[in-house]
Amino acid sequence: SFPFSSSSSFRNNHRRRWKSPQHPLGNSTNTPNGLSSSSSSSNEILIDSPGWSAGYGTGGKIWLSSKVLAEYLLKQEDKEEEEEAFYNTNTSNVLELGCGTGYAGIFAAKYYEGKETKTSSLTLTDGGTEALLRLCEENARQNGVENVLACKYEWGGKMCSSLRERVKRFPPDLILGSDCTYERKAHEDLCESIAELLELAARGIERGKNEEAKGRGNERAKDSSSSSPLPPPRVLLAHQHRTFASLLNGHGFGPSIGLDPNYVHFLETCERKGLVCEEVHTEKLAWHGLRNVSIVSIIKSP
Repeated sequence: SFPFSSSSSFRNNHRRRWKSPQHPLGNSTNTPNGLSSSSSSSNEILIDSPGWSAGYGTGGKIWLSSKVLAEYLLKQEDKEEEEEAFYNTNTSNVLELGCGTGYAGIFAAKYYEGKETKTSSLTLTDGGTEALLRLCEENARQNGVENVLACKYEWGGKMCSSLRERVKRFPPDLILGSDCTYERKAHEDLCESIAELLELAARGIERGKNEEAKGRGNERAKDSSSSSPLPPPRVLLAHQHRTFASLLNGHGFGPSIGLDPNYVHFLETCERKGLVCEEVHTEKLAWHGLRNVSIVSIIKSP
């Protein structure tokens, strides 16, 4: 069975209660907000999601793509090759881009609690308001994530010293993001930031591996460490296709029905920036296929 999963119930203060068992998207009764509800459990996530009010902006809402991303993480339990890719590491440092409430990052951190690797750190980043950063950090802490830091990060801009030091100290092996790719004008900056984060993370992971081998104090340990390289840091982004919105914004239709031209543009931008993308999953959320969510795995070109 899965070590962690979630569903939701609705509270008067707009706190959505995410519980186990079953899945984030759920097969149970839907609430008016399109979420799912189930019976109580001793293992739960509580996410304060106040919506767009009180200065939180779009980040104050839990979007469907983040739940699809969480669902995808759970499904990797049955895929040995994916476990090799995402979980066969000595540390489990998670970083979320455009985190909003922090749902995807917190979910991943809680999921790692059921793994042998555990969670060493959770770094939540967003370009939104200070209120939003406080919200996501508090969400993480109230769910028992101790080593958490929320940082303001505007893609394409200079990384603040606290975030840079954080990435060096706790190099993320898994970088997550959901609904970060719907604005075409942000694609260049987002890709540049992803490339920078992957480079810093790779250096940090390699440095940590070398220090571990050195600490063992013998050549046999060093040889063993070098013969079993850690998987490279990886990005998982979830994109909800908004074909009609793209059409209304003058971007036309995609190359096939249900394929958002903004999504295609993002993949093309990644390629130009030296990033290797692979679509690893598509979730069909409606019969017509116009609200699909695609999950893309991104690494740096060798």
